[in-house]
Amino acid sequence: MMNSEKGQALPLALLALAIGMLIVTPFLGHADSSLTGSRIYNQEISEQYAADAGVEYAIWQLINNQTIVPEFTLNSNTVKVTIEDEGGQIYQITAIATGTDDSSTIIESRVSYQSSNIFTVGNNGTILCYHANVWSLMLSGTTQQLMSVWGSSDSDVFAVGNSGTILHCDGTAWSKMTSGTTTALQSVWGSSSNDVFAVGNSGAISHYDGTTWSKMTSGTTTALQSVWGTASNDVFAVGNSGTILHYNGTAWSKMTSGTTNALQSVWGSADSDVFAVGNSGTILHYGSTAWSKMTSGTTRNLYGVWGTSSSDAFVVGNSGAIFHYNGIVWSPMTSGTAINFNSVWGTASSDVFVVGNSGAIFYYNGTIWSPMNSGIARNLQGIWGSSDRGKLKILTYNIQ
Repeated sequence: MMNSEKGQALPLALLALAIGMLIVTPFLGHADSSLTGSRIYNQEISEQYAADAGVEYAIWQLINNQTIVPEFTLNSNTVKVTIEDEGGQIYQITAIATGTDDSSTIIESRVSYQSSNIFTVGNNGTILCYHANVWSLMLSGTTQQLMSVWGSSDSDVFAVGNSGTILHCDGTAWSKMTSGTTTALQSVWGSSSNDVFAVGNSGAISHYDGTTWSKMTSGTTTALQSVWGTASNDVFAVGNSGTILHYNGTAWSKMTSGTTNALQSVWGSADSDVFAVGNSGTILHYGSTAWSKMTSGTTRNLYGVWGTSSSDAFVVGNSGAIFHYNGIVWSPMTSGTAINFNSVWGTASSDVFVVGNSGAIFYYNGTIWSPMNSGIARNLQGIWGSSDRGKLKILTYNIQ
């Protein structure tokens, strides 16, 4: 390179360096601010995640009636949670997540949780109520054996039993109703608070219109053990000697069952999908035109049937018998007991209750049956609860 060229190269290099500094310096400043902004953004996301986890934790504890831990740590965030009972089963949940830099995210959520009651009835006027994960005795005002319970809601519940006993609960206390009969009543079901049916011995059927109970003409003197329907004009009653009656809204009429075995319980998912169970392992199915016999796989007496759909039904009976129907076949389930079961009810395939002799109550969570503590040793005959049990609704959800 010539000396003149060398002299020109130095100023050019210095110029390039200066230009580079002009470009790189702002870029580095921008990169630094971007990294800072990214850290702030990530911290906000972390706090929001932690606060949301706090709300979910509070809801879980609320559903399971557990005391909350008011403060815990999640991903380096300190989370503080409170639950305020506003009354009427409305709860205000507040979760505050504070990061390491003392910044905070607050989530406030109002939820409605329906922890409605479940009722079971039995010998010597026994009535138990399940609320907040505890079974407790209620005053029934009678020593008569109670056989069945049903309600339109957990503040409108009916229980029936021996000597024509009919009781009503308004959600707080039970009171005796005038039944107009002394015949033992075995089962109760209704389509609404002013359309309730009770059936019993000697073909007895009574109807409640919201004001009074009145006798109906059943057309039989055979003992009726169970009643169930889909509507006020579509009601089934089953009983001894294979008796099945149907009510069309006007009159009761006999149906051909195809069996002489005593039928103990009836339930269906629809008017064209009805099950009746009874002695000697009898299980019948009605598909809108006729009753047909199903293969139960047992000869035990069966006393209760309930399900969620045509492919998810449960049957219970003697010696701890529990069977499940998947829409194709009935299969035995392991109950872990030899106690006689008398009734089954639930809200979902993973929320099922069974009651039986000696105060037995078993619960199915979708995986396994386990015993519950009833606190009594009397035989339990019937069980019912509100289908709204355990339903939670988020009313508001605000992030601050």
